[in-house]
Amino acid sequence: MASLRGRLLLLVILSATPALGLIVYSAMEQRAAAETEAQRKTRELAALIVEKENRLIDESRQMLVILSTLPFVTEPGLLPRCRDLLVRIHKHNPLFANIGMADADGNLLCSGIGFDKPINIADKPEFQRAIESHDFAVGDYLVGRLSRVSSLGMAFPVYGEDAKLLRVLYASIDLGWLQDTVKTLTMPAGTVVAMVDVNGTFLARLPDLKHEWTGQPAPERAELADLLAGNCQGFAEFKGQDNVLRLYAFEPLQWIDEHCSYVRVGVPKDAVYGTIETRTLRDITALLIMTILLLTIASMPLS
Repeated sequence: MASLRGRLLLLVILSATPALGLIVYSAMEQRAAAETEAQRKTRELAALIVEKENRLIDESRQMLVILSTLPFVTEPGLLPRCRDLLVRIHKHNPLFANIGMADADGNLLCSGIGFDKPINIADKPEFQRAIESHDFAVGDYLVGRLSRVSSLGMAFPVYGEDAKLLRVLYASIDLGWLQDTVKTLTMPAGTVVAMVDVNGTFLARLPDLKHEWTGQPAPERAELADLLAGNCQGFAEFKGQDNVLRLYAFEPLQWIDEHCSYVRVGVPKDAVYGTIETRTLRDITALLIMTILLLTIASMPLS
């Protein structure tokens, strides 16, 4: 009898082992598939944001080129028209943090936002790059002096017939468009979208209900040195400043002196694997209960 009981117990254990292996294997496959899908979705969103930013830059370039052909650009007596026009453009285009025109030395002549004291923009990266390249140029992501919001600056130089620099037109894109874009998308709870500049500082982060993230250092800069020093594109897993573990996708926005500004989209790891882990735990628990029940029956005295 003892030998028969032992065989029954062994049979129960041997029967449960393959089932346990199948549950674990299935869970691993599901986790891999879920991670691949999460990477695909986060990369698509990051790429969508980069694509829209590039489109906005191109539209801004076209606007500055058109403005450069207007008479007030070259005729000082028409500066009041410049102020009136830029104020109207700024009022009806909330996308722009500001639009303005400076002389060859960077002294601001007119702007979509009023100013009551002299302002010089010669130190702005977009101003310097436009002069160096003699063409449209994109600057860095900065907080505007007049607008006081995170924005991306662009500039277009205007030259006279003698090739002498006359004016520099500029525009800055308000990064608030990022929030409007993200609001229209369906994403898992806890998803984070951020723009980080070449210095590793948050330009925008969503959500940001208390407006406390802009200007703060992004924690991943040191941890992801290899990724950011490469093509600034890929995936990573780490805890953010809110201590939530997320899977992130990175896409480059702009390169300056071999450093990139980038967009990153992060989905909480629990949102990716939570359902799978719950299902796996349920299946293992059910198998364990069934195995214990069968072992109990097999260990009962045989009549």
